[in-house]
Amino acid sequence: RKGRNLLLVFLSILFALATSSLALAETKYDPALVKAAKKEGKVTLYNSGSREAGESLLKAFKKKFGIAGEQYRATSNKVLSKLMEEIESKRLYADAVCTGSPNVLMLQMDGHIAKHNCAQAKFYPKSQQTEYYVNVTGIALFIMYNKELVPEKEAPKEWKDLLNPKWKGKIAMPDWRASTSPMILFKMLKDTYGVDFLKKVGEQDLVVHKAHGAAANAVASGENAIAFEMLSDRIAVQVKKGAPVGYSVPSPVVFNPRQMGMPKGSPHPNAGKLFMEFALSKEGQKIFNLDYWLYSFRDDIQYPESMYPLNKIKLFDFTPEMWLKFTKNLPELIKEADGYWRRK
Repeated sequence: RKGRNLLLVFLSILFALATSSLALAETKYDPALVKAAKKEGKVTLYNSGSREAGESLLKAFKKKFGIAGEQYRATSNKVLSKLMEEIESKRLYADAVCTGSPNVLMLQMDGHIAKHNCAQAKFYPKSQQTEYYVNVTGIALFIMYNKELVPEKEAPKEWKDLLNPKWKGKIAMPDWRASTSPMILFKMLKDTYGVDFLKKVGEQDLVVHKAHGAAANAVASGENAIAFEMLSDRIAVQVKKGAPVGYSVPSPVVFNPRQMGMPKGSPHPNAGKLFMEFALSKEGQKIFNLDYWLYSFRDDIQYPESMYPLNKIKLFDFTPEMWLKFTKNLPELIKEADGYWRRK
């Protein structure tokens, strides 16, 4: 019996040590920040990414900290416009903004973003952050198609396959004036294939939709056969719904990073910072990214089998210098796209 009791004590010690090591592995948050955020009692997220991902993150944030969350979801350009209107009228509602590159960079350049000082930023490469924002998500731009209209063996595998005459008038494209992703793709295609390729794209009589969600729904319903460019999270939503959609991973693929930052003068600055810390954490990245086929820039993330492996994607990498140049030249690029790409 004595030996058995010693064994139980030994096992109890092992269990305690294991439990302790798990606790140490959990994200630690500044107690003073948590207290101040709870006192504010609310956080508002302005998000141009997946509505479902934003809602899931806010729900988990409330469960963890007891702080209620609200989301304004719109296209990246609308998020930027709404923020600028609030900043100019000095009636700001947003505590955190998460939108596609380079919108937060533009806000930073105009002096409207506060320094984040987030502890979790240490897990991100320096190339994916500044002292004002962190790239919390990398959304892959794939080709999406309706499997009932496009047999898998005929599905476009590369960008050049979309120029096949049989797809003329059947290709959905999100409006490049409403979202930056099509313009990021435009820049990549121009650098990779040249202007003649862009003109040939226009000859396919693109069916332009107001946003990625609308374009994804059009392909899922069979209104259009293919989406020229579709965000990986929008594809994931359709797959989870059981829609008859497939996707191809061309080469190269371009990522649209989602930049997260905190507007200066936000009504709940502590809740905004705590929310950003949570979004950057390993737990937050799984909720916000992996569950919706979004790629994380954290160096300690493991991807589920349901996602296309990151190490098999040939990326067209935008350097920080390229992003800055892209940001400054965006109005001219939009005009150029207007000239090349026809609308149906």
